[in-house]
Amino acid sequence: MSDVGDCYGNDGRYSQCMSATFGWAVGGEPYDYPADVGFAIGTPDDPQYVRIEIHYSNFENKQGIKDSSGIRISYTPELRPHDCGTLMVGVFTFPIHFIPPGSEEFRSYGLCDTRMMEDMLGRPIPDLTVKSFLLHGHLTAYGVRILHYRNGTLIGSLGEDKKYDFNFQQVRHFPKDLTIKMGDQIVVECTSNTMDREGVTFGGPSTLNEMCAGFLFYYPIVPIAACWSFMDIQYITEALGLERGETIMDAVMNIDSVEWDDESRAAAQKAVMDTNHLIIVENREGKRLNKTTPLPPISLPPPYHCEDDSLE
Repeated sequence: MSDVGDCYGNDGRYSQCMSATFGWAVGGEPYDYPADVGFAIGTPDDPQYVRIEIHYSNFENKQGIKDSSGIRISYTPELRPHDCGTLMVGVFTFPIHFIPPGSEEFRSYGLCDTRMMEDMLGRPIPDLTVKSFLLHGHLTAYGVRILHYRNGTLIGSLGEDKKYDFNFQQVRHFPKDLTIKMGDQIVVECTSNTMDREGVTFGGPSTLNEMCAGFLFYYPIVPIAACWSFMDIQYITEALGLERGETIMDAVMNIDSVEWDDESRAAAQKAVMDTNHLIIVENREGKRLNKTTPLPPISLPPPYHCEDDSLE
């Protein structure tokens, strides 16, 4: 099949193509898998077709622009020891994700419970060895970190950038391999600044919307595409003193009507930290398994101070 379609429309062919093979974002350089892993192609268990998804930004509405961009993937018949997979974690991309205007630092959270991956597949999954990571946010994000929990205790980081820049998004290798055991929890935290925005920034694929995600490159590969979450927006509207909406989209509209000030922003941040999350695990074909659970205890990152001798 070779065709053009709407990745987020009603065409069922595109919704059955969920697992990320590779991605490129602004500022990224070529990415090479580590020497001992590769992405397998050609066997019955491997993808039989791929979808390339391209996002465009043309804020000035310029006419007559022709695009010739794409991705070149190199392959080899010399198999490497391990077949690598990509797991997307973070905040489910949907307007339930919101950031109030006028926020100097507002933190968003996405949660993954890896035990649900075994529940989805109906079989045990061995420990996952993580080799590399990619952090992804849009224009309001300036800090992104992937927190790693085991038995409810924070044990380390699966990727962090305290000075995240949308214009520099690069896959990065870990100095040494990290291990994810089934039952571990993964929390993606994004810190945003919306001091230059007058309205609420909602989650979405547009550059002017916001995302909060991480991509983990690991082996051995399992047929899971994503493990992410969204928060209970109804809980947050009630915490802000708003009437409970009949639907989720009613609650989103209520968030958009808030007269934001320091007090309401603080109340929203507390509610984001306190509310339950609906975790969604998706397999390669887009089938989902859901579970509701609270965030594990979050330790806030220390403030970052720029060391510049010229300022003394």
